[in-house]
Amino acid sequence: MAHLINALPGLVWSADASGDMTFLSQPYLDYIGQSADAALAGGWLDAVHPEDVDGLLRARATALTQGLATEHEARLRRADGSYRWMLFLANPCHDAAGDLTGSAGVIIDVENRKGVRDALRSSEVALRESERQLQQIIDSIPGLTWRADAQGSITYWSQSFIDYADATLEDIIGYGFLDYIHPEDRDLVMKTWVSILQSGKPGESETRLRRADGQYRWFLWRVSPFFDSAGKLTQWFGINVDIENRKRAEEGLRQSQNELAHVTRMTTMGELAASIAHEVNQPLMAVVTNAGTCLRWLNAAEPNLDMARQAVERIVRDGHRAGDIITSLRKLVRKSAPQLDRLCLDQVVPVVLDLLQSELRRREVVAKAQFDDTVTIRGDSTQLQQVILNLIMNAVEAMAGTDAGSRRLTVRAQARGGEAIVSVTDTGPGLGTGDPDRLFDAFFSTKPEGLGMGLSICRSIIEAHGGRIWAANNGARGSVFSFALPLAEGNGTDVANR
Repeated sequence: MAHLINALPGLVWSADASGDMTFLSQPYLDYIGQSADAALAGGWLDAVHPEDVDGLLRARATALTQGLATEHEARLRRADGSYRWMLFLANPCHDAAGDLTGSAGVIIDVENRKGVRDALRSSEVALRESERQLQQIIDSIPGLTWRADAQGSITYWSQSFIDYADATLEDIIGYGFLDYIHPEDRDLVMKTWVSILQSGKPGESETRLRRADGQYRWFLWRVSPFFDSAGKLTQWFGINVDIENRKRAEEGLRQSQNELAHVTRMTTMGELAASIAHEVNQPLMAVVTNAGTCLRWLNAAEPNLDMARQAVERIVRDGHRAGDIITSLRKLVRKSAPQLDRLCLDQVVPVVLDLLQSELRRREVVAKAQFDDTVTIRGDSTQLQQVILNLIMNAVEAMAGTDAGSRRLTVRAQARGGEAIVSVTDTGPGLGTGDPDRLFDAFFSTKPEGLGMGLSICRSIIEAHGGRIWAANNGARGSVFSFALPLAEGNGTDVANR
């Protein structure tokens, strides 16, 4: 029996009903480096770590009092003086009558398991702390964060998002979030969302979200894909940023600009009308006077044809004078001679597109630029940007009545036949069957509210650069406005070597 007990993978012991040790196996004695007499006399307890003695004794006392099996961890000193964590297991012993006679147990070394368990517990604590910090970071982000699966179904809204909408996660899981988007924006949001999902690339758009009080506010929402270690897209992470104040400021600025432009146009036209009236008044009055004189000579009893002829000659002279005055006024209306600098068109066009980016997005127009070659000219960048801006805005307004998804605008620059050709192509209704050259006449406009000055000014600028401008229908749909300018000497090569 002793041989069998000593072969067990643990330190075996037994105690009487009062808790005093009555037996320790030889491996137990060898482990603590004591004799049987010394150990049974209390030395076994001396081998327990001082900090663990009270806990072990309380556990043993409770087990004996209740007659239950128990287990307890404590550190036990080895013969070499080092302590290792041990698991003390005990079972009560009863006689044939069922009375408690003592207890017996085994001690198992759990040092390694204890280390792993402590490390795991520390990791769990650290993980919970990291999760708490991450959640705190998410909640403090100045925006409403969310997550969706690879198919675009919403799986998470941040607490700030839920508080904003006064919703629950169950309300928005899947595509329930659409209920919180302004009804007029839902189709665009879904169309944009589907397009982003199909591309697998980051994207953004603007929409109105309903607040808990029922009010809608403008938000810019951005989303980026998340890929696992194998490169597979597994989910999407997004954020919605409140831009209501910015939208209001932009709208206020736009209204101010429109009002200022209107006032400027009216002021300019008023000044022009006043100048024309003042300058042309004198020759016109002279024409009237000479016409009356001519009539008197012709209505006389004996008509004086020589004097009448002289009056008519004065009428012709004063008529030419009035024409010269109008020509002079037209020159004053035009800008001064442009400052011709060496320019690369792929540096001129993008500036205008960047300037109009917000307006293009607001009008749901997809714009792109194409540069077939490095096209170099000599020109005034400010005036040429004014021309390009005018052509783009005309194209945008022409597409206002078409479906939002079909509004496409392309600005293309290419070198062809010794000229730089710049074209603005749209997908609007086209120019119709009228004479497209009339579009560039002063005061001619196809828009009810138009003054007919924009394209006329464009032509003046292009012609001052030694170029030409024209318009045409773009096949079955849309129109294309183009202008041509002379290429600069060494086009492409000089720019490439700069």
